[in-house]
Amino acid sequence: MTRFKTLDTDLVAQAAQLLAETQFGSITMLQRRLSINYAMACRVMDALEAAGIVGPPIGGGARVVLIDGDGPAAAQTATTWLTNQQ
Repeated sequence: MTRFKTLDTDLVAQAAQLLAETQFGSITMLQRRLSINYAMACRVMDALEAAGIVGPPIGGGARVVLIDGDGPAAAQTATTWLTNQQ
């Protein structure tokens, strides 16, 4: 998917690690913990959904995190997926 071409690989990896470790998939949490704006947090979350890290949005709440609490492995999965998209 070329829509993820401009995403920063390190940012997506940080987000994946954060979601895996906290087991909480919220755009607001990404905004606050990574100091990014809402639009960027949405793009990162969409990329993580496409990579299989989080599930689809359910109402207005947090998304289900589909991977276990191994943060570094989640970061590697997200990095590999994003690299293959670019």
